[in-house]
Amino acid sequence: MANGLQQSGGGQAYLIQVEPGGCSETLASPWDRGEAVLVIVDGVGSVLTGDVWLEVGPGNRVTVEPGEPIAVKARADGPVVAVLVGRNATARRAA
Repeated sequence: MANGLQQSGGGQAYLIQVEPGGCSETLASPWDRGEAVLVIVDGVGSVLTGDVWLEVGPGNRVTVEPGEPIAVKARADGPVVAVLVGRNATARRAA
């Protein structure tokens, strides 16, 4: 998984890229307050939010509560690219 943090105009976004058949590490939403949104940019796979895995594809959005665990898993036939976006929140950089 590649993580990248971008900041602009009070908002922050993490780029998450998962190789075919791979899974990102499970991490807590990096925002202490306020919801975040995970947007699937490309690829098909599943997203862990809390304790539930959801099937996702391009354009799907998943709301992530503060501190809620999340992970992104790609199918074997292709990668997944997602962006985790939060606004007006205090961010912690993921390890």
